[in-house]
Amino acid sequence: MVTRGVALVVDAALAQAVYLVVAASVGLVLGLADQLHSGWLTGSLAGGGWLLVVALYFVGFWSVTGQTPGMRLLRLRVQARSGEPPSAFRSLLRLAG
Repeated sequence: MVTRGVALVVDAALAQAVYLVVAASVGLVLGLADQLHSGWLTGSLAGGGWLLVVALYFVGFWSVTGQTPGMRLLRLRVQARSGEPPSAFRSLLRLAG
């Protein structure tokens, strides 16, 4: 249980770092173009972007290699009964669960 928790914290930090770099880059470009406005739409798009980055991070790593960088650090792996990494759909279900 502890190793899974540590792996999740490492992966959450990495996914958040990826999101912050992407969001800061988009914010910089929009700020330079004088198109940066705050409001509910901007907040909703930022939240949706975060959810998309996190989903792509976990589902992508699980379905391609069977482990995220945090899981690799602690030698954990997700696999189907056949021993292969789970499909993208199965990984998405895992993330939702």
